[in-house]
Amino acid sequence: MNCYEHTFITKQDLSDSQAKKLVSKYKNIIQTYSGNVLKTEEWGLRNLSYSIKNSRKGFYFHFKFEGIGKTVEELE
Repeated sequence: MNCYEHTFITKQDLSDSQAKKLVSKYKNIIQTYSGNVLKTEEWGLRNLSYSIKNSRKGFYFHFKFEGIGKTVEELE
């Protein structure tokens, strides 16, 4: 299995419960497709380089995991 890193950004007004649901959803996808989550990091609220849908900030999440090509396809 190969090691991968996956970072995604959500809206800045994401609640704690929504964030936990989102993280568990990604973990389930990784595990369903023969992957293994090595590390999960919440980088918190950060400024974006440019505006996306009128938002200048976003909440960042970062995953490090082992998996196969199919795992990465499903995350995308």
